Amino acid sequence: MRAHTEHTAPGIVPPSRPSCPSNRCNDHAGGRCCGFLSLTARKPDETRRRHHTCRSEWMAAGGRAGPTVRQGDSMGDRWIAIDVETAAERDSICAVGMVESVGGSLRALGRWLLRPPRNEWNSFNIGIHGIRPQDVIDKPTLAEWWPEFLDVVAGDPVIAHHAAFDMNAFRYTLEACGVDVRPFRFACSRVIARDVWPGWWSYSLPVIVEQLKLPAFDHHDPLDDALACGRIVNSALSHCGVDSLDGLVAERRLRWGMVDEGRYEPFVNIKKGSRSIIAPTPSAGVVFDEDHPLFGRLVAFTGTLGSMNRAQAAQMVADVGGHFSAGVTTKTNYLVTGTQDFRVLAKGASTSSKRRKAEALISAGADLEFIPEDEFLQLVQSAR
Repeated sequence: MRAHTEHTAPGIVPPSRPSCPSNRCNDHAGGRCCGFLSLTARKPDETRRRHHTCRSEWMAAGGRAGPTVRQGDSMGDRWIAIDVETAAERDSICAVGMVESVGGSLRALGRWLLRPPRNEWNSFNIGIHGIRPQDVIDKPTLAEWWPEFLDVVAGDPVIAHHAAFDMNAFRYTLEACGVDVRPFRFACSRVIARDVWPGWWSYSLPVIVEQLKLPAFDHHDPLDDALACGRIVNSALSHCGVDSLDGLVAERRLRWGMVDEGRYEPFVNIKKGSRSIIAPTPSAGVVFDEDHPLFGRLVAFTGTLGSMNRAQAAQMVADVGGHFSAGVTTKTNYLVTGTQDFRVLAKGASTSSKRRKAEALISAGADLEFIPEDEFLQLVQSAR
């Protein structure tokens, strides 16, 4: 079994380095650096940025860091872990992080800021990732940057956490830019984790990192999220005793996802078979995507949501073919967690009755998972 290691690619500054390493590019001469940024703030008034590498150095390396190793080469399996952040809706990518894995060795490729095609921003999204409109004024759009992405991926598979969100964000942002999507296959670290380690109370990125005792990371920094995704997949490979992502997909009876122009197939666990469908109450004119991760699923909510009220959340569930539940039952699949008002809890209780009941059901083997509000929104926006 190949040992899994991590290192930083030649010319790429480690995430902990606080300053840009180069003064040689034209942008430096003009008083600004076009390098990749680490957005470490989680609140609007705490926005902090660190320069990591200069675009001229990246392009001097041919658009990639280090040698390209295709699947089947002697150095082993190659795949790219990614994460995207959006400014508003799913067609508004504003940042991408990428990490390369070759033969079990991870290396950070970088993080890119991108200008959304319509430059529309949502305060909720800004509060999550800390990226503001002024951060991307002079940055390329996804369409302008897309050739670099394809050059780095080089036909190898892509992996993301909640991959349906990231893949459709690519599709719809490119569509908004008028660019065709070249076909590529993908996998989802969340689906892999649920299959390899069943029975956890949640499969959000921070929870899996904690459960597997992986290195701490800065959630919603795109490069940190991509690194966490890559570490999860490497942990799954080690746990299952396989040396390649293809081997893991085959052994666990998973099915590759595919993105192409006018075509989207999700990365799924084919062992689970068909779902038991609960009749939804959708808005007029809605057409369901039966491959949507919430289609036919029962969703409940606890706590106060920050971006919508409960009625709006219920309608969002119904409009993708899911079903809203006022309480938690043995049939509940997701409990979306908002901010808890401790004044309304029962005397002596530290969590809501819904959460306590859900924890008991999960312990008993129920197919139920906690997800925070931001991940619920990602799932909703995972439609084709």
